[in-house]
Amino acid sequence: MKFLLAFAILFSSPAFANNEMFAAKLSKQIETPEGFKNQHRRALGNLIKFASHALRDKGYAEESEGVLQEFGVVTSYLSIGDYEPISEFLDRLYIQLEEKLGEDFMRLSRLSDIKIFNFCPPVAWHPELYGIEDYSEHFVALAGSTSYWIAYGICVGASYGSGAVFFCSPVGWAVERIVEKKIAPKMAARIHARHNPQ
Repeated sequence: MKFLLAFAILFSSPAFANNEMFAAKLSKQIETPEGFKNQHRRALGNLIKFASHALRDKGYAEESEGVLQEFGVVTSYLSIGDYEPISEFLDRLYIQLEEKLGEDFMRLSRLSDIKIFNFCPPVAWHPELYGIEDYSEHFVALAGSTSYWIAYGICVGASYGSGAVFFCSPVGWAVERIVEKKIAPKMAARIHARHNPQ
């Protein structure tokens, strides 16, 4: 009951109203391919930290540290010119996490977003190479996951030590829904049209 009350307070508060403002600001930042790559890098960093913590919490301290070290080494893979899935590291990480944590945990914790971060960028960052349907599908998925993990990371940082970190997932989800339903589809159409003049 307390959770439902807290959830109702959160979603009726001025802080929740700011989710739309945050989503609109983020959409401006991802409107250019370079801006999208920068925000993707930031969101992926939040996701990798979460994955590392999940491994450590389940008793895999050595693997947890290895994930953080290897991610630090391979951040340069997010450069212009990568047109295939962007990282073998992300493939290996996903397989390792799924083996150790299980498929259900991967979905419930959103660690399954690793696949979105690995397979959507080559399409979402190159609107000139793909049809509008394929481009829009990848762009909206990546914009949604990127917005979730940025909002989640900001919320975790802002609530550190306050005990309110459990609100971060619903906040991230709300921002993601706003981006996926209201902002990203229109943005994808605009970007694709700009890069594919008739």
